Amino acid sequence: MPQNIKDAFESWSKWKVDSPIKMETKTIFSLSFYITRRMSGEEVWFNWVERSRNRMSKITLNKKVTEWICYILNKASTDNKNVLRRWRIKDQMAEYFGTRKFNAHGRYMNILSLKGMDRAVVILLEAFNVGWRDVAAKISNFINDPSTMLLKAPYKNYDINYPYEKIVGDSKWQPHNYKKAEINLVV
Repeated sequence: MPQNIKDAFESWSKWKVDSPIKMETKTIFSLSFYITRRMSGEEVWFNWVERSRNRMSKITLNKKVTEWICYILNKASTDNKNVLRRWRIKDQMAEYFGTRKFNAHGRYMNILSLKGMDRAVVILLEAFNVGWRDVAAKISNFINDPSTMLLKAPYKNYDINYPYEKIVGDSKWQPHNYKKAEINLVV
């Protein structure tokens, strides 16, 4: 198993792919979620992953929806009232809902993604009753920062005559203490 994103990306980049994939090494971390940028062709996508003790959820958003989330986080921070507030946006592929809610522990935002029958939710907690402006500013800086370094998956040709046995033997995922099986053909 890879120990980090870089190891997984390097091992994946050895495979032949039709189009180059770019993945950013910089991510935004919070107490409950992190965001990673990836590019596919000319499109920029953001993976939002929320981890908690009991579950993990992931939403993949384009730049337009991520900017909309920054907008609603700023709007949700304008007052300190414990009232329910909702926002909605439709994209070509999905419908997104943003809801400011509250309970005994404080206020939080739900970001809900509906794509057909698929549903994913990311929960953004409010820090110290000050709103989500700082989170929105970090996300906005992250999605609009042109100076971040993007890694490009190197395109590698493969040799069709290279035996599978050597590929498995040379793999860095293969344990180093395995024994080679010898095959004796008797005619």
